[in-house]
Amino acid sequence: MLILSPRDRSKQFTKGVKGVVPPNCEPGPLLDTYERWLQEGLSPDLDPRRYDEWCEAFGLDYWPRSIVYRCGSASLYEETILEETASTVVKRLANGAIREENKGSHGCIPHELRPAITTHAEWERYKQWMALETPLPVADDSQIQKFRQLCTNETQCLIMLAAGSLVGVIRDLLGFEAFVTMVYDDRDWLDDMFEAFCRAAEWQIRACGENGIQIDGIHFWEDICYKNGPMMNPLHFHEMVVPRYRRIANLAGHYGYDNIDVDSDGDITALIDGWIEGEVTSFCPLEVQAGMDINILQRKYSGKVIFTGGIHKHRLTDGPAAIAKELERVRPAVEHGGYSPMLDHNVPADVSLQNYVTYLKLRHDILGLGHNGTELNRLKNLYGI
Repeated sequence: MLILSPRDRSKQFTKGVKGVVPPNCEPGPLLDTYERWLQEGLSPDLDPRRYDEWCEAFGLDYWPRSIVYRCGSASLYEETILEETASTVVKRLANGAIREENKGSHGCIPHELRPAITTHAEWERYKQWMALETPLPVADDSQIQKFRQLCTNETQCLIMLAAGSLVGVIRDLLGFEAFVTMVYDDRDWLDDMFEAFCRAAEWQIRACGENGIQIDGIHFWEDICYKNGPMMNPLHFHEMVVPRYRRIANLAGHYGYDNIDVDSDGDITALIDGWIEGEVTSFCPLEVQAGMDINILQRKYSGKVIFTGGIHKHRLTDGPAAIAKELERVRPAVEHGGYSPMLDHNVPADVSLQNYVTYLKLRHDILGLGHNGTELNRLKNLYGI
């Protein structure tokens, strides 16, 4: 019997091969959650910022590795601290935006004071910095050699090209209000931005493909939905974004890259059909609090795409019975296939270490993934888990 490496097994799963066990991945804790767990006895030898070690300790598969080859220079601006207090710091970022960030482990949600782009002139400068006409790298390029070595030797996880974003990046650059109104105020400008980021993704794909780099797929980050739906009218999305996703997918397919993955928080229901038309093949993280239900999604899209995520992270706060109920809820989807179950985002700080370990034990007992209780108990002597 042929024993597949974790990477090969994950590749077969993403291709929809029947009977393949889904990847056993989890996104890990937020940093403030990690600080809590240290107080609850977790060994400081473990740190989620060294995620391979973390995964080995908790009996998880390695998270997919991302590679990035930008055709622009390192940064548009030098990152500068403009103001600092005991708890916050105001920075001008490398893209020109000015943000106030909290210090410490709560710094993940910044407050934007000025978006990176407010005028056509600023956009033209940014687009020039993107250097979309840069010649493709050649075989002896140091980054290409590094990518080739990684893709040749890696056996534990997928290698994904992080191709950026077509929509979410523009929202970030313009700010939310300017982004959602631009399709009405200056559609041509918005279209030019979509085209530029589409070309940037195509450049990366060609850089890998022309040099024979055997990546396992293309990953896009978007985050363009809230709990009540998308930030962009689905009609405009279909007109302006879907054809570009299809263009990217066709180019990727030319090089044998047939896995196109999209990460978007919130309720993505209204955009899924468009993304599938654009030949996207997998979606995550399926935030339950935003109304994403893996069982409903499977009934509609079974056999068309792969789904990842879909386990309500906040159920871990409520103890063993609630955790078991949540895992039982998604079990039919796991048994059906085409679904890789994991938490729908990082573990929040109201989840105790004990509840997280209980989740992993029940995940094994109910879904058949990861360490069993005996193996996790053995780890207590090593890591204080």
